[in-house]
Amino acid sequence: DGTEYTVGALVMSNFGGMRDLVVAGRNVGAEIADAIEERDRGSIIMILATDLPLNERQLRRLCRRAGVGLARTGSYMGNGSGDIAIAFTTANRVPHYSDCAVLDRKMLHDDSIDTVFRAAAESVEEAIISSMYHAPTFTGRAGTVKLGLREELDKLSH
Repeated sequence: DGTEYTVGALVMSNFGGMRDLVVAGRNVGAEIADAIEERDRGSIIMILATDLPLNERQLRRLCRRAGVGLARTGSYMGNGSGDIAIAFTTANRVPHYSDCAVLDRKMLHDDSIDTVFRAAAESVEEAIISSMYHAPTFTGRAGTVKLGLREELDKLSH
């Protein structure tokens, strides 16, 4: 209806089996994974935020599309994976005090929601890759060193 809205994602990611990682349609995980077979023990929290006027049911449906974004990065949400998605909207603010007992509320018509689902999946996919790409190399327990995705991809290009 001529109004621009935003859908964004924030993730706390711990990608599962590295050999499954897909970036821009390329299975880079198979190229950078250790030879040792690893179990999928990753977990992720995906938060979707929007200023679109969505109701509770539509927000639940949006959460399901976060899983589509996760799958696009190569995850199959294995047995050891803890996957959580929540969504909220900043539209339809409810005043703390009101002279009216009944408040008007807007919501997006379901016939127009496919674009929102696409935006949710794309924003989650991008947030996951971005979180891994910008993560620094770290040393874990027993001195195990894990390179950040940026360093791993740099190794592939050389």
